[in-house]
Amino acid sequence: MSSNSIRFLHIRNLHNENNGDDSYISCKGGTTVAYEVDDDTIRFAVAKCSIRDNYCRKTGRAIATGRLNAGKDQTIVHMTGTPIEAILRNIENVNQNAGS
Repeated sequence: MSSNSIRFLHIRNLHNENNGDDSYISCKGGTTVAYEVDDDTIRFAVAKCSIRDNYCRKTGRAIATGRLNAGKDQTIVHMTGTPIEAILRNIENVNQNAGS
């Protein structure tokens, strides 16, 4: 697969109430991942919104794209046969575990 267009993944926080019986997507906080796929590599950059701020997809896209274009990105090798969705889930998990 060869594509240089920037794509986005928007990760939202889940808010739980009543011991998890009632849950909904919170309007506060969230993460945007901007990524490019080029044959065997994926370049990505992350913009994380504070839990105190309302999440805005447009702002997240602008910040993550700026970081990607400025070289403030990370690159991973795409293993042949591994679905892109699985790799993006791993990026999401790494970002959530980093806590930044």
